[in-house]
Amino acid sequence: MRKSVPKTRQHNDVAMTDSYAVGDVVFIRASSMLFNQVSGATGCWTNHVGVIVGHDYVVAESRVPLSSTTRLRRFVARSQDGRYAVRPWCERYRTMSSVRSAKPP
Repeated sequence: MRKSVPKTRQHNDVAMTDSYAVGDVVFIRASSMLFNQVSGATGCWTNHVGVIVGHDYVVAESRVPLSSTTRLRRFVARSQDGRYAVRPWCERYRTMSSVRSAKPP
């Protein structure tokens, strides 16, 4: 398992040819007051995450009051300054054949 800090990118760098996989965690910086308080308290640039749940780059995220799904490109476009990072959740799960693609609503 890699332990390096995720490389951040700009949202216009999102390439659908990147090798993202189901289970990868996507970090962004949301601009709402609540999320900015999270960033301030943790001292971290990121304050919101989503998880890739579909092979067609569908991201699941918690949104008050419910959870939802959105496309990766749209998810990272919401990040302040377009900054985002993608990190594998766990390398061993990338090869599991039981992982299925979720269908967007």
